[in-house]
Parts: sequence; C-alpha cells; structure tokens
Amino acid sequence: MAANPILPVHPAYPMKVWMSALFIVSPLCFWIEDIVLTRNIEIHLQDLMTLLLFGLVGSVLSLPIYAILFLAFRYLTKKQVAPDIVRWILNGLCILGIFITLIIIDKSPQFGIAISYSVSVIIASLFFKIYHTPFRAKQS
Repeated sequence: MAANPILPVHPAYPMKVWMSALFIVSPLCFWIEDIVLTRNIEIHLQDLMTLLLFGLVGSVLSLPIYAILFLAFRYLTKKQVAPDIVRWILNGLCILGIFITLIIIDKSPQFGIAISYSVSVIIASLFFKIYHTPFRAKQS
C-alpha cells in the first residue's frame, strides 16, 4: 500500500468565500428579495451605497468568526478531510456565527437578514475548490 500524498490546499478558500458572500452573493440575495417584495427591479446609487455599507460593516462584525473559520480550515485540511465535509463544517460554523453575531448586536434580530447571509455563504462556498487536485479518500 502506498501512502497518500498530502494534497495541496487552496489557502485562500476561506477568504474567497467570506468576501464573495459579503460583497457579491449577499447583495444579489438582498436584491432578489427586494424584487420579490416590492416588484421593483430598479437599482439606484443609494441602493449600491447601502449594500457597500452592509458589506463593510458585515466584514468588521464577522472578523471573529472568520478567524475561527480560518483555523478550522487549516486544521481540517491538514488532516486531509474530504472537501464536502470541510465545506459543511465551515458553512455550519459560519451560519452559527451569523446568528450569534446578530443576536449579540440586536436583542431581537431580524432573522431574514441572518437567513440571507447564511444562504449567501452556502452559495459562495460552492464556487471555490478546497484542494488543488481531486480528493481521494484515504485507504486503510
């Protein structure tokens, strides 16, 4: 039996998911939600500025959970955990962090925002690879 080589990891995976969820996917989710609720597809400069502000504030508020995600990512990829499991664990931690953060900053949070950010994280995580090469489970 040959030992499995250590797979090279995309070290920027957590950063890519974090930034794309905050600045691309989440604004799209909010825009789609606005279209559904108001039946208005127009985008104004004020809307873009509001979304940018949401992204900046969200990035500052999510720094603690990002640090946890980064450490979990490093640990899981060093152990050569399957990419789907890594993705599920990181998404679960992130979603938990989103809800905890919103509860801390607002005693009666609007869960629509938490759900929108959670969906954004899940969608964003699907666009990026964790390992450079295809993953093969360790054979025992």
